[in-house]
Amino acid sequence: MPSLIEKNPLVWMAEVNGSLVDLREMPREVQEIAFEKGMIPYIPADRDGG
Repeated sequence: MPSLIEKNPLVWMAEVNGSLVDLREMPREVQEIAFEKGMIPYIPADRDGG
């Protein structure tokens, strides 16, 4: 369900330089790349109003 995307941590996990990270906690530049590649459904700061 689309309403559960924010609560599913697996949607936001990716390997960066050999480490598993939560893309919501990464710098915006990294989030933009992930979004452009279709790895995440949106950029969190854009959805949160920040």
